[in-house]
Formats: sequence, C-alpha cells, structure tokens
Amino acid sequence: MDDKPLLSVAQALSGVLGRAHPLETENVPLAQAWGRTLARDLASTRTQPPEPISAMDGYGLSADDSRESTRALRVIGTSSAGHRFEGTLQRGQAVRIFTGAIVPSGADAVQMQELVTRSGDDIYLQEPVNPGRNVRAAGLEALWKAMERSDDQFEYSVAWVDATARGGRLGRGVLMQAR
Repeated sequence: MDDKPLLSVAQALSGVLGRAHPLETENVPLAQAWGRTLARDLASTRTQPPEPISAMDGYGLSADDSRESTRALRVIGTSSAGHRFEGTLQRGQAVRIFTGAIVPSGADAVQMQELVTRSGDDIYLQEPVNPGRNVRAAGLEALWKAMERSDDQFEYSVAWVDATARGGRLGRGVLMQAR
C-alpha cells in the first residue's frame, strides 16, 4: 500500500489548473462551428427581441389586477405580431394579445386565453398571474443567420444563443447548426 497522503480537493484542483493552458483561438465559418465552444463573449448588434413580447395567445395585463378574481378587466384593444397596441394600460384594463406581439405599456404579464372567461369587452381571470408570466423579456435571445454557397444550392446555418442579455452582451455558449 502507498503511504503517500491523499491530496485535498483544493490541492488537486490547483495542480490540474496550474498545468492547464488556454487553447489558441481560431475563426471558422459558421458551418464549421458545430460543436465548438465560443472563445469569448459575443456582443449582440441588436436587442432581440427589441421589446418584451408575448409567449402566448391571451390577454396582456398588470399582474396586480389579477389578484382580485371577481373583478372584471375591460379589454381596450389588440396587440398582434406586427401590429402593436399603441396605448398604455390603466388599472382594470387588458389587451387581447397574440404570440409574438409586443406587450403594451402598463402590462407586465400575459394570462393565457384558456384561463380567461370573456363576456363582451370584459374578461374574468380564473387564476392570478405573476409579473413576467408568459412574457419574453427584451434582449432574451439573439439569432444569427449565415448563408454559404455549396455547389448550386444555398445552405443555411443558424447559430442560436439563448441567454439573458447583460447590457447587450451574451454569455459564452455552444453553436448549434441546422440545414
């Protein structure tokens, strides 16, 4: 039996990390980036989505208004992808909203349509919602697309990093590819 004392976790980790060195970085075409790890943070050239958008068909509203289950909320407009509601919601109001639509000012949640009873221009919520429910925050994702010519066809490669934006910067991630 070996009489050498065992290393502590800290000693072992220090020994391994002391011998590890970063690999050289290289630029490769997106189509060849499959399975590679990014060497540095990416800086997004734009916030995507540019504003909070609905992740669900339903009603945009203030979560505070959802606490009173017997209270009717007045539907004052519609927000759909490409056709935003331009006004600002006040207390007791809601907007009919569709997936991908910009969440109107004054709303901080979307209650899915299956949990709402509508009577004319009034809705009644079957349960309360928390702020941020069914809302995709501005800057949540970034999507880059590239095209490369291969023979007589175009191949589309897509890299997608899904992370919360930090001042326009996205964390390291692994590129995924689809053709």
